[in-house]
Amino acid sequence: MSDLKVFILAGVLAMLCAGCPKDDQGSAASPPPKAVADPSKVVKITTPVPYGQHVECANILDPAVIGPIIGAAGAAQAAHIEDNNARPGAAPAKVGATWDVTVEQHTEIDDHAASVCRVKRGGKPPSVEEAKKMAGKHPESAILGIVPGDEICQITTYCWFPYSVDDAKKKCEHDKGNPMPAPFLGDFTCVEEVQAGETYRYVLTIQDPKTKCTIKINPGPGATDLALSTACGQAALTIDPAKNVPGPVVAPPTPAPTDPAPGPAAPAPAPAK
Repeated sequence: MSDLKVFILAGVLAMLCAGCPKDDQGSAASPPPKAVADPSKVVKITTPVPYGQHVECANILDPAVIGPIIGAAGAAQAAHIEDNNARPGAAPAKVGATWDVTVEQHTEIDDHAASVCRVKRGGKPPSVEEAKKMAGKHPESAILGIVPGDEICQITTYCWFPYSVDDAKKKCEHDKGNPMPAPFLGDFTCVEEVQAGETYRYVLTIQDPKTKCTIKINPGPGATDLALSTACGQAALTIDPAKNVPGPVVAPPTPAPTDPAPGPAAPAPAPAK
């Protein structure tokens, strides 16, 4: 057989074998089978409050309990402000006095919080004339502080996420806060100093070992003492973990069955003929 015939025959055989099934060597290029997850190795993360559920402020903050804690610090700040205003003829401030407080629910303002509770000073807000008297000799520069009806602080609980003191320390360092380890408040507290005009307010972020929640204290506009923010933090740490649960969903009461409305009266029988 000539070389030309051999060359042509080899070409024909190559074309015929192009459609032949691949041998086992081609299986190496196929993707490996997907590994089946082992259920025993799945890590389940639990949180104090199920994600997306809220806790009622009335369940976790009792005004009768937190009032003496917060009110004493508030009264001390008020005494200091009164001394600075030096109202003529004003009676000496009672350093040992305290305040009544109220608690309001405002969870709708924070999408990531289990609860947002505003603590306010109890009592009737002062009138314009009363506010002028409180301002003393220099009303243009006087600071009234927290008057009845004003917000003292806002206590926000974040309970939908894993509890981590290490992460809180890193965030505090990143935010340039002042780290305050235990036993100041909780496992760890980050204190941020926020300028407000000529004064400062102190925002606290607390890691609570009892509830395993992160608690944030935002002082009200008139709360300018670190001691008052700290008192709000102490009040927040009174939260009972057993009560830090979503409130039950109360179904509306089922209306009592009523008798059907009477229909038209039946016609009287015709007289007999």
